[in-house]
This record gives sequence, C-alpha cells and structure tokens, in this order.
Amino acid sequence: MSITVDESEARRVIRLGDNIDITSCVELKPILIEALSLPQDIEIDLTQASTLDVTAIQLLWATAHSAQRNHKHFSAAGPIPDHIGSLICEAGFDQFLTPTTTDISTPEPVGSGDKADG
Repeated sequence: MSITVDESEARRVIRLGDNIDITSCVELKPILIEALSLPQDIEIDLTQASTLDVTAIQLLWATAHSAQRNHKHFSAAGPIPDHIGSLICEAGFDQFLTPTTTDISTPEPVGSGDKADG
C-alpha cells in the first residue's frame, strides 16, 4: 500500500493506493488519528486503490464517524472508483464517503471562502 498526505490550511488529503488491507491499517490508523486532531477537513483519495478489505473499510467508517462527532468534514477526494464502492457495499456499509467537488490534484488555496456542500 502507498500512502501520501497533501495538506493546505483548509484540508488534508490522504491518498491511498494499491491494496489496503489489515496490514496496511497498522500504518494508516495513526495517520487518520493525527488528521482527526488537526483543524483541516479530511479527504480520502481512493482513485488509485485496487482493493479495500473489511478492516480498512471499518477504519475509514470509524474515522468518518469520529470526524462527524467532532464537527469535522470527512469526504472522498473526488469520485470513488466503482470497484471500491462495490467493496464497501458488499462489506455491509452504505456509501459513507461523499465525494467533494474540488479538484483532487492539489489542495485548494486558503482564503477562497468557498466550501463544498455535500
């Protein structure tokens, strides 16, 4: 699995690639915990992910709920690939990641004043 983190003052984009499984979650969990402790919105980019196992889905779901409890925005950075959306549904989870409408290539500049509703 590959993990990269891009951030601006307004958002932190966590990009996941390859296979995200139980082993990968050992590396991913502290990154998500740190993101929850910071003021930026959190976006997860799954466009390069080839698969998610149920452990990874549960970890992302738990992060989404923690973010919601803390009044923090948590979303998918761009569209969720069909095969990943299918895995999430097959694991018994509804689509809990809603894609943002911002460009996922680079974080948006701070101070624009606009936020995606969704």
